[in-house]
Amino acid sequence: MLTYCCQQSFATRYVFGRNPKKLKELEAKYGIHPVTDMNEKMENEEIDLVDICLPNELYCTYAVQALEHKKHVLCETPVALNISDAIAMQTAQQKSGKLRKLQIQRNTTPVWGDLGQANIVTSLMCHDIDFVTYLLGRPKKVQVAKTLGKEGQ
Repeated sequence: MLTYCCQQSFATRYVFGRNPKKLKELEAKYGIHPVTDMNEKMENEEIDLVDICLPNELYCTYAVQALEHKKHVLCETPVALNISDAIAMQTAQQKSGKLRKLQIQRNTTPVWGDLGQANIVTSLMCHDIDFVTYLLGRPKKVQVAKTLGKEGQ
């Protein structure tokens, strides 16, 4: 399922799907506009955001297609399943100039001892940050927030 939003209002939502019955149910329940021809919506200049809610192996194909059509892209994690997909998406993003925000959240169980607040960034997230910086370059702005877990996490 891909969700498209128009520039003027997030109230106009197009949802792509292959199952006409399910699309009709979504239309009746949520007031969405069903889409069965994805290319038609990619070429629609009123649409500026594509939220990719598909199986992971399809992220790259549709993220690149959306970026090539000058759309903003919201992609869930994992963003890419392999390095070639990540590089293809990075290349499309750099050509489009559409990256506004990248949010990384690390949810790790402390199976190796104390990976609590004092250690998680230096022990694990440093690798996430290094990889993202390698792919996208140095960010202009970084914002950090923490969430308290259970005792000992």
